[in-house]
Amino acid sequence: MMTPLIAITFSDVIDLLLELEGGVFTNLKSDRGGPTKWGVTVERMRDWRERHGYSPVSEVILVAMIDNLDRPLASDIWEGTLWADERKNLEHLPVKVARHIFQLMAVMGQTQAWREVQRTWNTLFSPPYSGPRPLVVDGICGVKTREALAGLNLADGETVHTFNNVLAAHAQGLFRVLVAQDPTQRENLAGWVNRAGAC
Repeated sequence: MMTPLIAITFSDVIDLLLELEGGVFTNLKSDRGGPTKWGVTVERMRDWRERHGYSPVSEVILVAMIDNLDRPLASDIWEGTLWADERKNLEHLPVKVARHIFQLMAVMGQTQAWREVQRTWNTLFSPPYSGPRPLVVDGICGVKTREALAGLNLADGETVHTFNNVLAAHAQGLFRVLVAQDPTQRENLAGWVNRAGAC
């Protein structure tokens, strides 16, 4: 009889993201996310406030809030936005895989992160002439994607490690293509590649 899966919690995934983002306020002209601290952007701060019923404020005030953001509140914001949206898709994955996907979502967005996850699964487990049918690379974590990824819970540590490494390679490749298409983003590339490889 298989042991029931123990759901991971938000605390299992947030520390890596916050360590990678750091608590330094930045506002690079080349960063399309705009002002950020602990990875929290104006858009995410606004989203979190709306979800919690706060009155709208100007972007100037939101930027000031981000500049003064501390780690506990940043953690609350990530829990109330990205984790709230993706908990059902991540909580039964191996911790190392969930942690990697979570922080990729923070840097490239949820849809693009799921595309890279789907590409990774197809690369490893759906060869051209044998194996399961490939996942549709649509950036949506639907039933088929969740069922496919559930198999990682039965995999050994080496397979999980390989999955994360291939996922990192896919994400890093995407960032390099983006910079090739838009050289103004070059100063962000090293950070993006580092983030994608942190697994």
